Amino acid sequence: MDRIGMGRYQWTVLLLSGLGWAADNMWIQAIAIILPHIQRYFVLTDGIVGLASSSIFVGMFVGSIAWGVVSDSYGRRAAFNVTLAVTAVFGTLAAMAGSFALLCVLLFAVGTGVGGSMPTDSSNLVENLPVRKHSYVTALSVFFSAGSVVSSLIGLAVLSASDPDGWRWLLGALAGVTVVFVSARVAFFRLLESPKYLPSASDLVSRYSELFSPSWKRTTLLIWVIWGGMSYGFTTFNVLLPKLLESRYDSPAAMQGEPDDASIRRAMLDILLYSLSSLPGSLISAYMVETRLGRIGTMVSSTAIMAAAVLVFSLTYWRSSLTVVSVSSSISYAAIYGYTPEVMAPTIRATACGTASAISRVAGIIAPLLAGWAFSLSPAVPLFMATSVLVIVTSAMALLPIETRGRATDGNGVASH
Repeated sequence: MDRIGMGRYQWTVLLLSGLGWAADNMWIQAIAIILPHIQRYFVLTDGIVGLASSSIFVGMFVGSIAWGVVSDSYGRRAAFNVTLAVTAVFGTLAAMAGSFALLCVLLFAVGTGVGGSMPTDSSNLVENLPVRKHSYVTALSVFFSAGSVVSSLIGLAVLSASDPDGWRWLLGALAGVTVVFVSARVAFFRLLESPKYLPSASDLVSRYSELFSPSWKRTTLLIWVIWGGMSYGFTTFNVLLPKLLESRYDSPAAMQGEPDDASIRRAMLDILLYSLSSLPGSLISAYMVETRLGRIGTMVSSTAIMAAAVLVFSLTYWRSSLTVVSVSSSISYAAIYGYTPEVMAPTIRATACGTASAISRVAGIIAPLLAGWAFSLSPAVPLFMATSVLVIVTSAMALLPIETRGRATDGNGVASH
């Protein structure tokens, strides 16, 4: 790949992989946005409504493991073409769900598709890029951030107190956007099998054995802590944010638990600005990882700032701290998403990314359930918990043994020039 360089094919793979990343965050953000609305629509308690968010994360857990194994066993092409199609089909059905239980089942199915897209896309992309262009995987996170912007824009347009079905319009619109993504991948492009997958396919048992070999054990465990902890902290904050923002605008209706159109609109505008703030973070991260900070230094510094900003918001509800959380989390996630496939050997890359993603989904399952319980004690409690976990994540990042800036990783776990 270093001799081939960046041609039209590589740029197309980068763009289409970005659509998968956008879909991932687009659906996660959408569920966070609609939680207060489906809570009122189906008349649910704080503890129960979190099951909607947990359902899509359960699906993502299953999808990330299953599609990671499929990708390493049968090639990258199948996962690349099918995952978003599954998302589009079940996303359309979710918009028509007649009960909360059915909605949760359909969101689980959505998760199995979208959850498999991101880890397999990142593995495929890094295998199609020259080593000197691996920072493009980090920059690709701008698509991840753009996904939340798409959800926020549509939410701003369709959600209101006067239309209880606004959440259906949001899910239906996102299903339509996902159909466009699928069409771009399947109808207008033919993915060739990854050049590094072909000589490195191996059986499932040997791949997991390699993950826990002496060369990889420490890196594997630390990456699991990082992915799981970041997901818990970020999901907790995002799940609570719409509810916290709606409640902070103290119209009489909002104080009674029934926000009016004005408070919903102001909350959605704040969420849109929060989402837009994440866009430059990915590009900043792409620059930072190539400086002396490297991948690890970028992750450590940005996650520490994120933890501090979450703590400040929990104590003050200072709106500017939202921008800091958004930018710093985007920088951190971009570096994590670039580092993980880059550090792993081709023989275990998709399985490693899929497993790490699955662990992040488990954390995403737990986060809204714990947040709902802790919120009943005090709105600040779940944010304090998120801050504590992010501090642990920062420490795990600092302990990573391999810095991958400017290096390739061979099959033995040795970073080499």
